[in-house]
Amino acid sequence: MIEYNTDSIKYICYCRNGVPHNKYGPAIIEFYCSDKIASVKYYVDGQLHNNSGPAVIEYNYNGTVEHTEYWKTGEILETR
Repeated sequence: MIEYNTDSIKYICYCRNGVPHNKYGPAIIEFYCSDKIASVKYYVDGQLHNNSGPAVIEYNYNGTVEHTEYWKTGEILETR
C-alpha cells in the first residue's frame, strides 16, 4: 500500500508489481482533506476492472455519487 498526501487530497493505492491492483475492493481511494471519500477506482493488474459494478465512482463533497464508469479489463463499457 502506498499513501500520498497533498494539501487537498489524500490517496491510498494498493499495488502489485508497481501497478494498481486489488481483486477484493478498490485499488485507489482518494479522500478530500476532510477525510471524506472523493473517489474509488477498481483495478486488476493495472487495468480498470470491476465485475460487480462501476470501476470508477466519484463523489461530491456531500457524499453523493457524481459520476460512475463501468470498465472490464481496461475497456470502458459505460459512463453515467
